Amino acid sequence: MLGTRISRLHHNSLGVITLAAAKNAKKSTSNSRSALRPTFAKHPDPIEIPDLLSLQTESFDWLVGAPAWRAIAGDDARTGLDEVFEEISPIED
Repeated sequence: MLGTRISRLHHNSLGVITLAAAKNAKKSTSNSRSALRPTFAKHPDPIEIPDLLSLQTESFDWLVGAPAWRAIAGDDARTGLDEVFEEISPIED
C-alpha cells in the first residue's frame, strides 16, 4: 500500500511534489447518492422560520406609532418613542 502511494508522487522541475491521478479515477464529479446534511438537533422536525420582515415592520410601527399599530394596540398605548423620551427626560447637565 505504501509503495503504491509513493509511486503516484511526482517531482516537477522546481522540486515540488505533485500527486498524479490514479489510472482508474473517474472523470465525472457527480455522485449517485443524494446529499443530506447531518443534523445534531435533538428535535427531528424542522423548525418553521419566522417572517422576519413582518416582525421588523411591526416593530417599526410600534416605534413611531403608525396607524396600523394604533388600530391593534388602541389609542391609549404608548409608542416606542414615547417610552424613550420618557426614559431620558428631563435632560440635565
